[in-house]
Amino acid sequence: MNQNKIIYYEQPVNDDGNVLVADFTAQKTNDVVQNITVSVNTIPGYQTNKEKVITAFDDFLKVIQSENVQTPDETAQIVSESETDSTSDSTSDSTSALSQ
Repeated sequence: MNQNKIIYYEQPVNDDGNVLVADFTAQKTNDVVQNITVSVNTIPGYQTNKEKVITAFDDFLKVIQSENVQTPDETAQIVSESETDSTSDSTSDSTSALSQ
């Protein structure tokens, strides 16, 4: 049976008023990180929070590259994790970690 392990990551970055400034997502399939996206809500919002966004993105990259199990003090959220086989049966469970 061919099984794939897929993990989805997401890291939103909010300003001090809790307004979304940027959002980072990625997918890890069988230990290969792919589909990394960086979304910026507005250019002025990014410019105002530039250091916060850069730090969050650096932390996000560290998390998705690590081979360690996610812990609550890491910055990225695992949105869902699933294993699939060639018959397209799948199971999934969700875990979340703290985010900024």
